[in-house]
Amino acid sequence: MRPAIDLLNQQIFDDVNNGPYKILFANSLLAARIAKNIFEARLADYNHRLTTRRYLFGAQITDSDVRLFQTLLSYDRGYRPSRPPELGTAFAISDFPHLWAYALDLFATPGFTDDADKVATGLLPQADGTYRYGFGTERIASVTDDAALASASPERYFGRLTVGLGTRRCGHGALLVLA
Repeated sequence: MRPAIDLLNQQIFDDVNNGPYKILFANSLLAARIAKNIFEARLADYNHRLTTRRYLFGAQITDSDVRLFQTLLSYDRGYRPSRPPELGTAFAISDFPHLWAYALDLFATPGFTDDADKVATGLLPQADGTYRYGFGTERIASVTDDAALASASPERYFGRLTVGLGTRRCGHGALLVLA
């Protein structure tokens, strides 16, 4: 199984972990579009993969899950708000229902996050009470547009991470209870 994990780890690193950087720092709009398409195709692929299993390789967490989780945790608040508007609407992780449930499951797993991670990704406030959001942005302003909810209201958007979404089917029809 190690060769399959290593292969998936390379794909996650190249296309998902580095995907937002390839989009944000592309030398042209065409290069940014290509990177966006690859990134979103990988998310769709992993979403599909997770319809039949709890983790990327079945019933056990592997380092592939850890690697993917890091980008899932930071994407919506960290990278998505910074994407060039010329690329069109950016998918949110929650647009991929199995990937979103998987992220919630991992978020609830002891050891996957700590308070420093939560401050860095804008889930908890910084010492001065403000939240981090956006690539290279330290503070947020008041936002009333619902489309900016993920960027401006971590309590409402990410409250679902700590509350859970109920249940989802995974791995041969098993029912995963998220609490």
